[in-house]
Amino acid sequence: MPLLLSNDDAAQLLTLKESVDALREAVAEWAAGDAAAIPRHNFFVPAAEQGQYFQFGIMSGGSKNQHLYCLRIMDDILHYERQGDLLTRKKYAIEPGTYCGLLLLFSTDNAEPLAIMPDGLIQHMRVAGETAVGVDTLANPDAATIGMLGSGGMARSFAQAISVVRDIKRINVFSPTKEHRDEYAKEMSEELGIEVVAVAGPERAVNHADIVCICTDSLKPVFSTDWIEPGMLVCSVGGGGGAGDVSGDKSKFAGDFAISTDDLTSVEDRGGGYMIGYSYYAGSEDDFAGIPPEAWRRRDQRSTATRRVLDVIAGRIPGRVNREDALHLFGGGYTSVGFAALAGVVYRNAKERGLGQNLPLDWFVQKIRD
Repeated sequence: MPLLLSNDDAAQLLTLKESVDALREAVAEWAAGDAAAIPRHNFFVPAAEQGQYFQFGIMSGGSKNQHLYCLRIMDDILHYERQGDLLTRKKYAIEPGTYCGLLLLFSTDNAEPLAIMPDGLIQHMRVAGETAVGVDTLANPDAATIGMLGSGGMARSFAQAISVVRDIKRINVFSPTKEHRDEYAKEMSEELGIEVVAVAGPERAVNHADIVCICTDSLKPVFSTDWIEPGMLVCSVGGGGGAGDVSGDKSKFAGDFAISTDDLTSVEDRGGGYMIGYSYYAGSEDDFAGIPPEAWRRRDQRSTATRRVLDVIAGRIPGRVNREDALHLFGGGYTSVGFAALAGVVYRNAKERGLGQNLPLDWFVQKIRD
């Protein structure tokens, strides 16, 4: 019978180390040709309230070795807020503060529906865990300091996951709201047992950092290549969709890498603030006039020299060549295979520990052939 699981269940059933290990295996499977993913597809239509838009997204992936396939579905009401020079993308389902995202897990052995669970906690652990795999592949082995831009949930997950693969000693954090960055510093210092310091500007946060993490929902660049230092690894995963998080001369990076199981040459970037995926719009240009111009992303904003971390892991291309090289890593969160990997861990652990609610199988199967 299929299992119905909650975020609270997932929190008991999946550790960050398990996440990083499972995601490392998933990326290696992809590199070997034993996993595949369908890139994100988005549907947009004007919502009931002026200036807001209904957005429905799907992405999926599966593994030959794990015998699993996972579909992620998301539906949101999307709108944009501007505070001075800062433009952010906001979303909710039904009302602000609630969200709808589901994972449907299937067996590739017999096509049985195995589980339904929310994507919230797993999404954070997947994005952060994939980035940790990239950090483990590309950062200098003795990297010990993080410059954190952003203080929300993803910034917390990033600090936790990177601490699994590197011995982090200090984090400097900046976000525009002082109360938020102070709270982040207090909480993460207690949780990780290291020095976490809130600073008053983004440049101060990244100064002398071995690893820079961009975890914001800003649709404008928050990191300048003028701040690059030798050996630095800059990890972009914010609202700019990766390449848009960084301003300045990107040739200052010795390498540009993506955590993506998508074929970078075949993906169509069509807007809505997403750098990877296909987007479809029900309505006229006037219907979507409320989307600010800077929210629309173009394919040419991504470097044509971008390489995939999975190809580094497979030994097909080099990663870090020199200790002094500054590298750019973006796109953590697009490997749909990762959902199958993490949902699989949650499902197997739930079965072993007797957690979750059993659902009748006849709710999901039928005797009418399509």
